[in-house]
Amino acid sequence: MSEYPQLVVRLPTITRDRIVALARVTGLPQWRVLSEAVEVYIAGLSADRRALLESLLQRAEPLLSQPIRSTNAPTVTDITVLNVDDNDPMRFARSAMLRGEGFTVVEAATGRAALEAMEKCNARVVLLDVNLPDMSGLDVCRRIKSDSRWDHVRIVQTSATFSSPHDQLDGLQTGGADIYLAEPVPRGTLLSIVRRLAALS
Repeated sequence: MSEYPQLVVRLPTITRDRIVALARVTGLPQWRVLSEAVEVYIAGLSADRRALLESLLQRAEPLLSQPIRSTNAPTVTDITVLNVDDNDPMRFARSAMLRGEGFTVVEAATGRAALEAMEKCNARVVLLDVNLPDMSGLDVCRRIKSDSRWDHVRIVQTSATFSSPHDQLDGLQTGGADIYLAEPVPRGTLLSIVRRLAALS
């Protein structure tokens, strides 16, 4: 058994070819070449971006270490997702995507509606926009996280406006979400995260 978890990465052809060539020249395995390239990249980041990365890695560690498939993981049909967004087209599109994959989806367009839905829907995962019309999504996140009835609930905080590393780090620390995603979020990424978070609850 490998001491490292398996990882599937989709790379542009030119990047893949460079990794293969470097591996041949150096005699290193391809994963080592890629790992060293990532380390060099991280070392070149500004201090605030490194702080954000460290915070994201710390929060995501249980998620990243979760097996891709687990015999104990809930089936998709057992998972209720609360989708909170005041942007009607965005909320509709995301809900349609999740329902198309077999998830049960409950929607809310405001923070108060989200908290009311939490009382009724037994959500495992909450997709929570930061910018809501009546209250901050960070406040909604704090309320959910502070209620022991919802200790099992995992929260994905989303925002299209938190653009700087400082904003993102502040959002994670202030709201207490399990993971933060900057919009737009690729479909495959979102589905994978929802499944993995549900398996942790």
